[in-house]
Amino acid sequence: MTLMDLLKLLKRNWKMVVALPVACMLVCAVVLVVMPKTYSATANVSVSGEPGGIGGVAEGLAKEKSSGKLEVTAKANTTNKTVAITAEDVNGQSCVNTVNEVAGNLKTQAATLYPNVQVQVANASAAVDVSPSLVKYSAVAFLAGLFVAVCIVVLMDMRRAPVHSAAEVEEGLKIRQLGDLPFPTPEHAREAFLANIRFAGEGERALCVVPVGGTRNSVLACLELAQAASQAKVKTLLIEGDLAEGALDAMRGDQGGRRAVGLADVVSKRAKLDACVIPFAPSVDYLPAGSPLVNPVTMLGSSAFEKFVAEAKEHYSLVVVNTSDPANHADFAYIAHAVGNTVLALAEFETPTAELAEVANQLDIASAKVLGFVMVQPPAPAGGRGGRGARTSRSHRASESKTSMERLKAATPKRSRR
Repeated sequence: MTLMDLLKLLKRNWKMVVALPVACMLVCAVVLVVMPKTYSATANVSVSGEPGGIGGVAEGLAKEKSSGKLEVTAKANTTNKTVAITAEDVNGQSCVNTVNEVAGNLKTQAATLYPNVQVQVANASAAVDVSPSLVKYSAVAFLAGLFVAVCIVVLMDMRRAPVHSAAEVEEGLKIRQLGDLPFPTPEHAREAFLANIRFAGEGERALCVVPVGGTRNSVLACLELAQAASQAKVKTLLIEGDLAEGALDAMRGDQGGRRAVGLADVVSKRAKLDACVIPFAPSVDYLPAGSPLVNPVTMLGSSAFEKFVAEAKEHYSLVVVNTSDPANHADFAYIAHAVGNTVLALAEFETPTAELAEVANQLDIASAKVLGFVMVQPPAPAGGRGGRGARTSRSHRASESKTSMERLKAATPKRSRR
């Protein structure tokens, strides 16, 4: 992971990176405010001779006075020939009284034990506040929280091991990048995506888009590709090949209940292609998933599906098939085998590297030609992977696809269904 990848990762998880340090700082500040203040007072005893023996006496007297939160210490300084007696307590006056009392007792005992040594006492006049600095300790707590947050984010990323950048995919799996689709997608980006696909396909009219890391990736890629084809006036057929979940159909509002006739009906000879397609945008038609009567794998792996692909290529200059999520269904491999050309739809920090490698291996076994990959770059998710945050993230992803769908529908002329 490069420094730029780390910054992108922290940006995607900015809520944790901000919330945890702030929480640590606030907790520390509250504890320091609630905690009683600590005071310290010091009395200095000067001697004319070696302070070592008197220092030992002072330590004994200080130990006798220490009790509870009151801590009394004595330290001899042979260079200055002094003994410093210090007391710390939550009561400042108690500190002053204690050190002065210990200093007085020390002078009395020193006169008895060391009659030849002159002892002078400098009593403490006031105690000083030695409580922890609110600003300093709060800043330290903030930095500690920031460090912990960064560690958590990095460890979570290491556990998931997602794709961090397009360069990582190109270097690791030797798959070329065909496009970069941020959200919202600038016009030149989708035009370049369409051009790269047509050049990489070497004249082939059909391709399938396989999502790796979530169906949202292929849905956005298909919609942007359809919009680019519409602007370029390329006669295009957009097909919902995800017969299990129908992510594209869901964006049209066709989820649950009775499905519109579509791919499954055409392949099973229950309907004709020209009767099922729906005008989607200028020069772009849409074929829904339909209602399969048999297992989708059985239908997509049949010769009837291959004949359907050949028929679609006769009527359209470009045929784009959206496939199911490889993590949940094996349909994509059968579609890729029949269609041939395949584009992988990835997302930074969302597509697991191991899953991408597995999908590439399955496509190789299926004798599908991987033209390359497109990097979908939506805004960072607004929550975690579970609970309310996950629901917010899913609804946010759906809104992204709907926005792309709405752009296409806005450009669609009012015409009757064929």
